Amino acid sequence: MDLGCGAGAETRHLVTQGWQVEAVDAEPIAKDFLSPVIPSTFQDKWTFTPSTYETFVFVPGKYMLINSSFALPYCKKEHFDRVMQQLISSLSPGGRFCGHFFDPDTTFEEYKDVQLLTAEQVKGILKDLTIEYFRSEKLSMDGKYGWLHEVVARKPPA
Repeated sequence: MDLGCGAGAETRHLVTQGWQVEAVDAEPIAKDFLSPVIPSTFQDKWTFTPSTYETFVFVPGKYMLINSSFALPYCKKEHFDRVMQQLISSLSPGGRFCGHFFDPDTTFEEYKDVQLLTAEQVKGILKDLTIEYFRSEKLSMDGKYGWLHEVVARKPPA
């Protein structure tokens, strides 16, 4: 699954690597951006589901991979914990989650209304998974800065 697929860069990469991908985005128009970037020989390797994080129906144990690049911080704060619990539950045994989270130590004004988590909070949310990769990186632009947490975590095998 590519959760918050946007213009579909990750969806495109995954389908061309042989994955069957469910691309999910709150904006139905994302499908119109996605379709032309997927090579014609891979059009049968993806589906599109228009849905917000809050209303998406996570099926327990369904996904071997859930990617959410730069997207989950935009989940409504009051639903974030539930969405993360359902996301983790929807990983199959041995499945992986990869995603990005923004840290509260930021001067980017546009981040004031998104879900901000410290590195420790991210690790706490993913406590039932094995973290295989974790990196915090300081990003700077136009005199502003913010921290980005990148994570790859695996659900234990059955």
